[in-house]
Amino acid sequence: MDKRNVAFLCSVFLMLVGPLLAQSGPAIYVSTYTGRQILRVDGTTGAVTAVYTGSSNFLPEDVTVGPDNRIYVCDPTNGQIIRMNDNGTNVETVYNQPTGGPEGPRFNSAGTLFFNTKGLNPSGVWKIDGLSAIPFGGPFPVPVNVLKGSGNGEGLAFTNNGDLLVVNRSSGEVQRSLSLSPPPASAKTLITGLNDPIGIAVNSVDEIFVARGNSLNDIQRYAVVSNNWTPTTYVSFSATDQPVYLEFVSDDTLFVGTADAAMQNGKLGRHAAGPSSDNGLQNARRSTPEETREVSSCRGSWRACHKQIHH
Repeated sequence: MDKRNVAFLCSVFLMLVGPLLAQSGPAIYVSTYTGRQILRVDGTTGAVTAVYTGSSNFLPEDVTVGPDNRIYVCDPTNGQIIRMNDNGTNVETVYNQPTGGPEGPRFNSAGTLFFNTKGLNPSGVWKIDGLSAIPFGGPFPVPVNVLKGSGNGEGLAFTNNGDLLVVNRSSGEVQRSLSLSPPPASAKTLITGLNDPIGIAVNSVDEIFVARGNSLNDIQRYAVVSNNWTPTTYVSFSATDQPVYLEFVSDDTLFVGTADAAMQNGKLGRHAAGPSSDNGLQNARRSTPEETREVSSCRGSWRACHKQIHH
């Protein structure tokens, strides 16, 4: 299934950069944290349409587009996940647990939604079975805790063979769960010693990309070398551009959302390099204007999600 949509989070103000958006590209869905909106950006013309505007307490963060082409929005502050049609109609709540702030939503090939948790009472990774196939109005399955955890959870990603990768921001780790059935599953720590990891993405050759903040402001690429996950710096950013969330589309173009230390002045960049033939070890580099293009910018933080290739 092609990745046709990419979604990001910013705050109230969105400024489009014309030259890139004049090219044909994916539809980009933007959730505005303080603006309480879901926006759709036309990847060809740059036109912005407000798809949905929430109530005064709606604080949308991570967004994904499911295999049903509906938009799924995490509001961890209020402990909710809502979904809607891609035109903002048929809005409904599919998850409502005030103490379990959902984050990092991802669908697997069966249309099951997985999400991490953070906030006051993080409890690991949960799933809602077959959610994308359930019609408007439900009823919805009871969420199942498939991978227990206690730290602040952030991004999730699936490898090409369906293993789940989980970012634990509190411990600075990436964990991998080889099996999610029967729950609760166990996870193996894959990568340790990360400083403030948030976003995670996997390309078509199963290299793992992790965004690091806390003044490091880079994306590390991990590839297996001599049976060990070996990091190289894929791209570095300025002191005012902290990478927050990142996503690949089907041609291995990487979209990266950045913000400053105050989670303001968000930007969306596109890194067009595909997978390397040497697992990335000789192609580590600092981004250049030729490799990195700014799609848009806003005053606010970014989070990235998309319509996925389902494994």
